[in-house]
Amino acid sequence: MAEDVINEMERAIALNVVSAMGKMAAQKDGETLILNNQYSATDLLGRAAQIAMENNQQNVAVKALLCVIEQSLDIQQVFMSLRCLMRLTLHQERPEDKDKRVLNSENLMSYLNIAYKKLTENLTWDGLHEKRMEEAQWLRKVAWNVAVGAQESPSIMRDCLLLSYKISLFCPCDKIVMVAQSSCLFMAAAVDLLLARTAVDHSEQVKLLVQSLENINICREIQNNLKAAGDFPNDTKETLLLLYEFEIRAKLNDGMLENMLESVWEMPNLDAKILESIASLSMEAPAYYPSICKKALHGALSLHRKQDPPDVSRLSKCLHSLVKLSLPERLAELEDCQQEEAWGYYQEALSFISNAEGYPEIEILWLMTRAWNTGVFLYSLKRLPDAGRWFALAMRLLNHLESLKSSYESKMVALYSNILDKLDKAALSDE
Repeated sequence: MAEDVINEMERAIALNVVSAMGKMAAQKDGETLILNNQYSATDLLGRAAQIAMENNQQNVAVKALLCVIEQSLDIQQVFMSLRCLMRLTLHQERPEDKDKRVLNSENLMSYLNIAYKKLTENLTWDGLHEKRMEEAQWLRKVAWNVAVGAQESPSIMRDCLLLSYKISLFCPCDKIVMVAQSSCLFMAAAVDLLLARTAVDHSEQVKLLVQSLENINICREIQNNLKAAGDFPNDTKETLLLLYEFEIRAKLNDGMLENMLESVWEMPNLDAKILESIASLSMEAPAYYPSICKKALHGALSLHRKQDPPDVSRLSKCLHSLVKLSLPERLAELEDCQQEEAWGYYQEALSFISNAEGYPEIEILWLMTRAWNTGVFLYSLKRLPDAGRWFALAMRLLNHLESLKSSYESKMVALYSNILDKLDKAALSDE
């Protein structure tokens, strides 16, 4: 216990001494040489930091290094201190407590911000161009690693990714750096979009979406430069950038959304999954673009038809969505053109159900139920011929059910028999 108290007192004294030395370095003559013109005040602070580290007094070392960074006029000494400061934090044992881990990330980010600011001071680096690039290379990698380790705090992760990108602008513009820049912007855009999806405040959501879009645009420029240089970027990244941009513009109610869909058709090796994702995003609140959704689903359906064998499960989901768009939940709003459109999708579904294996039974049941309900609605309007064909369609679908057929067959057959009698009587009375 007594030893602990003594150690605490020593640390407190050391911190006070370092603070006093920092104040001395801040004076106008702080950089004048002392001790027989051999050392400056910031040199002594650097030495104090070294001694503190050797004696496991990290708080004292951090204080001394911060004083050097703040007061030294020697840019190389400043960056040497910044490196020491970051290594001190990076080499610490990873805390079990989440708040402490976040605090470490925040400290590292503050050091990186200081470093970035120092990198931008052009006059300070006069004659040290190579040294500045060397420091920037090291710092951009540190910023990237801090970002990767800060997944518990998306905002810190995003800020460190953007710092890594900004620091990389002081590096040689070669392929390695450009790919790193692209990755930083891509991930930062993804984080902002993720935060926007869960944002409660509308203005905050808009701000995050706009930031994400800005980073997507810069990322795409870099991707295009890589292409122009003959280095073809990752196709997956290109696809995700397109989907991110589509989602953002949909959420922002951007008028360019239709134009974006046109550019999708021009994509090489266009995959049905991309079109299915676009269809989903175009109807995901607050977005509501049924016409775009239909176009994307038609495109996906066309691609599924060309597959041999087709992916029946995904194809059935496309048809499900198209029927749902054509037959409104409130059938009172059903128009003749929508009825005919939905009828066409049903015929296509029946064709696949009859000729391809593996059409999901739950999807057949859903189609049957919607067809039957449509028939009931039209029957209530005395539109008997239309009602009759929808009832007949539902019965055809009933015959394709397997395990679920017994649950519906007896009731539907009885109802359909009564309906047919009424339809026949109505037809005779019309004659």
